[in-house]
Amino acid sequence: MVDEQEPTRGELARTMRRFEDALSEIRADIKAFATTWSSQAAAASVLTLRVEALEAWKGDITREFDQQDKRLDAAERDLFARQDAYERENERRRQTSGRISIGIAAVGAVVAIVALILKLN
Repeated sequence: MVDEQEPTRGELARTMRRFEDALSEIRADIKAFATTWSSQAAAASVLTLRVEALEAWKGDITREFDQQDKRLDAAERDLFARQDAYERENERRRQTSGRISIGIAAVGAVVAIVALILKLN
């Protein structure tokens, strides 16, 4: 006696075919996922390397900036020291020129006084 609710061989074959097709689709999806995941992992690896390279470059630039900043500070200190020395030397020369001018004027006055005294005698 055949139960009418039991599937027939044809129905079972169709169900098996659909199952195998679904299984093939799942396998394809898994392969696509694995490929995508692998690509993403590779991309992440490349990005990680790029980030590390940029961080190293940033470190190099920071060190170079610090060195240049120290050199600039030293150059500024040297420039200010030279400017200060120049101003001190300039002031010393101005004072010396003033003393010489006063001395020449004094000698001129003495000569004028002596000439006047000699003229009056």
